Order: sequence, then structure tokens, then C-alpha cells
Amino acid sequence: MPRPLGELSQALLLAAAASPGTVRELAARSQVGFAQARYTASRLVSRGALVEVDATRPAVLAPAETVDSSHGINSLAVVLGSWGRSG
Repeated sequence: MPRPLGELSQALLLAAAASPGTVRELAARSQVGFAQARYTASRLVSRGALVEVDATRPAVLAPAETVDSSHGINSLAVVLGSWGRSG
């Protein structure tokens, strides 16, 4: 059984669920420090809780359940389209 998510991980996942963003954007939305957010986001990506929806630099991250890999580029377009409308 995996270890439960901590407060910082939960805050970053909630920020990413609101709309995908870079680690800096997620940190600002969740009101946590950038260094801690960067470290935690890397662990969430390794765990599979966050995924890169845009592999450019800086990477745009979203919760894994919002990205359906079976539809490939179409799901990416949906996520990025909703990202543009949310802000």
C-alpha cells in the first residue's frame, strides 16, 4: 500500500486539477514555495499522479486522470483547450 499523499502533494494536485500549468504556476496557485513544489512535482510525476501534457520547457503538468492516453493527441487538445479557457 503506497504512502498517503502529504499536504503539499494534495495542494499541487488540486491546483493542477483546476487547470494544467507549469510547476511555477502550480506553486503560485497552491501557495507553496517553488523549490518545494519542484521537488514534490517531480515525485508526483514519478508516481504517475501528474503527467506532462506539453513536453516543452517548462513542462506543462496535469493530473493523470484528466489525460486519456488512449486518445493521444485528441486528449491533449482537450486539456490544452480547457487550459486556455480557464484563465
